[in-house]
Amino acid sequence: MGLIKIFLESSQTGRSLFVREDSADALKGRMLVIIESICKNMIDRKQLCIYENEFVWCLNIDLLVFAELSMS
Repeated sequence: MGLIKIFLESSQTGRSLFVREDSADALKGRMLVIIESICKNMIDRKQLCIYENEFVWCLNIDLLVFAELSMS
């Protein structure tokens, strides 16, 4: 089966610039879990196989998410 690697970069905006980094990292981790579960259901990894048991594609997904954290 092929490989799927997801790289998520998030950029907080506005008021969230003053929020602690650990809460921003926690949000990024939750977003990554959601995105990985969606991709697992959307992409058939068997279709990434070129030669069975020999050669497969490695699909790299780079995402940039602009998010604003709530101050409440």
